[in-house]
Amino acid sequence: VTLTATDKKGNPVTIEARELLAVCLQHEIDHLDGKLIIDKTSRLKRNLYLEQLKKGEFQAPYSTTPL
Repeated sequence: VTLTATDKKGNPVTIEARELLAVCLQHEIDHLDGKLIIDKTSRLKRNLYLEQLKKGEFQAPYSTTPL
């Protein structure tokens, strides 16, 4: 991911990121664009997750164990 922005003084800044940092930056950029992770899932999975959430049965489909 290549990110171009400006610093506090208005100077251009470019950041090139790979791997985990790239994923984190893209995740935050998505938030700035009004997108959530659930927006990237299929309609079928999204509906399944929302139903589980309503019932209090939702389990995140990823590990919460520290790296």
